[in-house]
Amino acid sequence: MKKSFFIGIVGAMLLVGCDNSQETTTTNTDSVEVEVLKSSMEKQVTELQQRLDELQLRLDAVDEENGDQGLALYTLNHIINATSDVEAKYGYIESISENKVTVKRVEMVTDSSRPNGYRIDELNQNEEFLLDETMLYFVVHEVAPELVDYTEFKQQAVGSKLFTFTIVDGKLLVIKEQYLP
Repeated sequence: MKKSFFIGIVGAMLLVGCDNSQETTTTNTDSVEVEVLKSSMEKQVTELQQRLDELQLRLDAVDEENGDQGLALYTLNHIINATSDVEAKYGYIESISENKVTVKRVEMVTDSSRPNGYRIDELNQNEEFLLDETMLYFVVHEVAPELVDYTEFKQQAVGSKLFTFTIVDGKLLVIKEQYLP
């Protein structure tokens, strides 16, 4: 009986000892896997931070370029407004041919009873303007006007879009789509 009891205790100790060594092996394996995952994630975080820094530099360059364009546009607007023989006309483009545009004229009238503070009255007259590739053409993309070339302007201009036609010394120089909220 003592021998069986002793064998039972030794067997139990062996089982517990084996079980502990298995836990130690599992814990060591888990620890190695965690370290590998941690190292991999740290590497990914570093790469993402570098990519974010690169994108921020590119964004800063675009902001600077847009600032320069905005300043140029502001300067141009100031020069045009300071010129004595400058006229701004409003209208909807009815048609565009190779070298002329037909415009249905309207007038923007200040009206405090309207939500935007103005209303658009039709003048019941059409007017034609000559077009050329040296003019400035602006169309609205999302909410801001964007300078486009002659070809893109012709593709996007016809429809229910309101435009300002800036005329200097009797010659049309700028066509700019008006943003209407």
